[in-house]
Amino acid sequence: FFKQKTAYEISTRDWSSDVCSSDLVYPNPTSKELTVLLPGATSASLRLTDLNGKTLLEQHSQSASSTMDLSSFATGVYVLHIQLGATHLTQRIIKH
Repeated sequence: FFKQKTAYEISTRDWSSDVCSSDLVYPNPTSKELTVLLPGATSASLRLTDLNGKTLLEQHSQSASSTMDLSSFATGVYVLHIQLGATHLTQRIIKH
């Protein structure tokens, strides 16, 4: 009578749309070093800004993880911008 149809879902989403940026950055809060995981990324741009948007630290990574030294920064709240190709993630960072 009726033929059963099979539906295939095609995803056009980038891997990072399924990942919360807080899962990629640790420890947060931090007092010294911050580790950023970049699973599957061939290159990424990391930029730390203050709450006014002023760039304080910028680095490029070609590996699956990157470490940022925040020991010289004052206690406070910062914003980490992670650029993975066309995907831009942000994460609030607390330095204590």
